[in-house]
Amino acid sequence: MGKIRKLLRRSVAAVLLVALGAVSARADATEDRIAALQAKFRCPIFNYLNAIHAVPTYARTDNRYLIIIIEHRGDERYYAQCAFDNLDTRMICELDSPFFNPTMKKYFRGDKLKLIKALGYRLHRKNNYYQWRKSLTPEDRYEIAGLLVDTIGRVFDMRADETLMYEAPLVTGTPKPIEYAAKYCEPQISLR
Repeated sequence: MGKIRKLLRRSVAAVLLVALGAVSARADATEDRIAALQAKFRCPIFNYLNAIHAVPTYARTDNRYLIIIIEHRGDERYYAQCAFDNLDTRMICELDSPFFNPTMKKYFRGDKLKLIKALGYRLHRKNNYYQWRKSLTPEDRYEIAGLLVDTIGRVFDMRADETLMYEAPLVTGTPKPIEYAAKYCEPQISLR
């Protein structure tokens, strides 16, 4: 009887170790995926935010925003967005929500809802999740770019092989990095 108990304990311990290893491997895979998304998209988003910020604020204020959308996900729009406010000293950031898109309900339950809140989003009326962020300095805008990537990567499970569409009415074409961007984003060098 003692040998059976000992064998059962070892078996349970082995199963627990395997389960913990699988959870750890999934967490590592998620962090690797998020790191790949950050490397691919953070600087382009940062460039868009800087290009919008560079437009004088006496211009229209209702078009000082950036929406990032995961491309080719069927009819559903998986997006996060930020809009400048208060003479560009802050931004309001929000993500797609079940109020505007009922198919999003699965992303606003259980662990996903905890994740949304952990990223700093708070429930607003009409089931809309948003947060205010400082946006006056390049550092602030670089952090916001990282938040947007984390949001689409962690909440909407964006894969590294997917692409983004950018909607920014004040920006025509792909924005060029501004002079201080090199501090945050290494210039891309072509080998051609």
